[in-house]
Amino acid sequence: MNSHELILFVYSLSCCIVKNNCPEDVAIMSSMFKQLGETLNTFLANEEALKIGETTEEEPAECDNTEIQP
Repeated sequence: MNSHELILFVYSLSCCIVKNNCPEDVAIMSSMFKQLGETLNTFLANEEALKIGETTEEEPAECDNTEIQP
């Protein structure tokens, strides 16, 4: 699926969701899909960070646990 087809698919799916559901359900689904996207991004970012850690020969930097002053 190319980028244009993907955009059309997402647009068509959103039109179907809006057409067949009440505004309250659409709002809930919107929040759910947003959370799903954020969770998937977190997973991918963590996997990438783990890969980078595996490929470097250096030990990971120690975290500075000092408190941040306002």
